[in-house]
Amino acid sequence: MGRRIARIDTPAKCDGTAVYGMDVRLANMKFAAVQMCPVFGGTVGSFDASAVEEMPGVRSVQRLPNAVAVVADDTWTAVSAAKRLSVKWDVGAHAAASSADYWRVLHAALDSPRGVAARNDGDAQIHLQHATGRRVRQVYELPFLAHAAMEPPNCTALVSADRVDLWVGTQVPEDAIALTAEITGVPRERVYINNCFLGGSFGRRLLPDEIRQAVMIAKEVAYPVQLVWTRENDIRHDRYRPQAAIALQAVLDKEGLPLAWRSRSALDSIQRSTGASPVADGLDHLSLDGLEKIPYKVPNVLVEHVLCESFVPLGPWRSVNGSQNGFALESFVDELAVASGIDAVEYRRRLLADHPDWLHVLEVAADKGAWGRKLERGRGQGFAIFQCYGSIVAEVAEVSVSREGVLRVERVVAAIDCGHVVNPQILESQVEGAIAFGLTAALYGEITLSRGRVEQSNFNSYRILRMPEMPRVEVHLALTGGAKWGGGGEPGTPPIAPAVANAIFAAIGKRVRRLPLCRADLSWS
Repeated sequence: MGRRIARIDTPAKCDGTAVYGMDVRLANMKFAAVQMCPVFGGTVGSFDASAVEEMPGVRSVQRLPNAVAVVADDTWTAVSAAKRLSVKWDVGAHAAASSADYWRVLHAALDSPRGVAARNDGDAQIHLQHATGRRVRQVYELPFLAHAAMEPPNCTALVSADRVDLWVGTQVPEDAIALTAEITGVPRERVYINNCFLGGSFGRRLLPDEIRQAVMIAKEVAYPVQLVWTRENDIRHDRYRPQAAIALQAVLDKEGLPLAWRSRSALDSIQRSTGASPVADGLDHLSLDGLEKIPYKVPNVLVEHVLCESFVPLGPWRSVNGSQNGFALESFVDELAVASGIDAVEYRRRLLADHPDWLHVLEVAADKGAWGRKLERGRGQGFAIFQCYGSIVAEVAEVSVSREGVLRVERVVAAIDCGHVVNPQILESQVEGAIAFGLTAALYGEITLSRGRVEQSNFNSYRILRMPEMPRVEVHLALTGGAKWGGGGEPGTPPIAPAVANAIFAAIGKRVRRLPLCRADLSWS
């Protein structure tokens, strides 16, 4: 424990011998592809398979609830045939819906009287209405996001009367077994999972959509079938991070510190969308992760949630709601520091005086990141600190912005306190990966809908960070020990977007409150 030990699976992943779900090959195996209803909630009306059934290598065409599947001798034939299918869809009630419509719903919710208070300490509302100090109110907007893992969803299934075998990379093998037993009628103890390496997940493989389809297809044939979603299937039929509008408001005392604080979040609930919880009272505490229990010392706090249901399927996305709330929270604290004329890190020091573990992480990141050094115009540092999954992470981002508005994130210095660490090398890699994942979303990530359909389809329209764009990253362990045992894979994601946005403000004086950053005009003179 505490030693830097290389992962034993790294050589296999580098030389191609690691078996991912898509690598599985079995005797007499066939391959499947699907054409899926372009509108969420839609179903198959009718389809004409005559042109497809005559194609060489096509074995069968099957109707699924929201898709039509083609089984063929190879993946290319299956995918080509699925694209040629002529399908008439019953698109349901959402064929006219758009992201713009949903933004209007979210903004109306911020100003509506409805909503549920998750926290109400002191007299925040009274102070916000009647106190004489300086007031700051801002709204932060975050889009739907896809997971876009490198390996798209896939599953190989072999179904017989008394046994089912699955070859799949999944985060929830127990759920996969239960679902397969439900579909096939085979007892759970006769369902076998061969859990493969998975080429990225980030929460996507918690919800077994591809497993459901693969089992339904394999149930109708006498041989193993491997279903592979195309990249377009994956981007357009994900379980997305919610679109959200978050309003934060504070009134400052004579020292420039918040006397009263109000946050109001308008978004749908992942818990409700996945069926994990009905959210019967309209309050989903997961949606308020990091906002409901802010670490900052504020005597009067009101935290509200407005549930705005959407037909778009949602799912956990690396750091779940922490990624949204971290952007809003740490951008807002930065704005309060500017309004008070206090350095951003010093401002947080004053607000975190009662939390020595938070202060320790803050000091390590500020020190290692050389916080506060003078930079020429067009270059800036930004700071953010956030806790999720029991771990505190602070990040210092350094950016450059050309006069034409070209942004480059040059360097990120992170400090993490997860209490204890078994293998420091793996923890550092996890934080580096979380920063890359969060940065690609901050810079480019956006899923939009028009006519009920996702407009993005592949990496040309849903961009991810390229290797030359990756900043230099340093990870420092600021472990406090004790009873704390926090996570390592997710907590590095929330601070990166606000750290970069705050650095942009420091560099050119422009505040970005809506992601992704690529939509913002960052030019300056």
